[in-house]
Parts: sequence; C-alpha cells; structure tokens
Amino acid sequence: MARTRRVAVVKPYGLDTALSVSELVPPVAEYPQLTDQNVADYEAALDELVAGKWAHAFELLHRVPPDDQVKDFLTVFIAQRNRTPPPGWDG
Repeated sequence: MARTRRVAVVKPYGLDTALSVSELVPPVAEYPQLTDQNVADYEAALDELVAGKWAHAFELLHRVPPDDQVKDFLTVFIAQRNRTPPPGWDG
C-alpha cells in the first residue's frame, strides 16, 4: 500500500475551484525519518493553515523532521507572512 501526503491546496490561475496537491511518500521501512505520525502532523498543519490558524500550523510543522523539504516550504511561507494570514484569506 502506498503512503501519500497532502502537500498543499492551490487555486491555479483561471480556475474557480481549489485543488489538493499530494505526494507519494516512501514506505516507513525505506524512509524511517518520516513516520506516519509526521505525515499526520504535516496534514494537520495544512488543515490549520487553510483554516487561517497559522500560528498553530507553524507549531505543528515543527513536529515534522527538519530535513523534510515540503515542511520547509510551508514553514517559510508562514514565517514570511509573520504567521498571520492576509486579509481575505480563503485557504
């Protein structure tokens, strides 16, 4: 069985509907640095980000291993905006 992780929610230019972007994650046996709990923490952080709870999302992301590049992307996105969603944030 394959492991997947939701990475982001994006709304491509010209579309009215947001899309969920996911990635295949190697099995724990092949990539023990990223446990199922780490995947769950990342996805919980993504849910909080979409809901506009950026400070909590930032905290959850720090439960994910530091060498996870997907986590880095989302952490930097939040940090560059001072952990505060912009006015009119819709996820």
